[in-house]
Amino acid sequence: VFALNSRRSFHESIELYAQVHRVKDSERVPFVLVGNKSDLTKREVLQEEIESFVNEFGCVYIETSAKLDINVTQAIHQAIRELRKLQD
Repeated sequence: VFALNSRRSFHESIELYAQVHRVKDSERVPFVLVGNKSDLTKREVLQEEIESFVNEFGCVYIETSAKLDINVTQAIHQAIRELRKLQD
């Protein structure tokens, strides 16, 4: 999860993904990228940057607002679906 109004948090999410991928030493690492604070108008992370990451790593992306309870449950359900895909 990263804050849409924080470029730093987006880059930390990318670094975290890279670390998990290295540790797992697997081609398939379930990952859902969640951009939080979608209720704010000021964003530091451009949609193009997000799309580039999603396309490169083939992960699912969901925007949420914890404050307004938008897509929070859906993000959790998507994470569970991604984990279940590994079991198939």
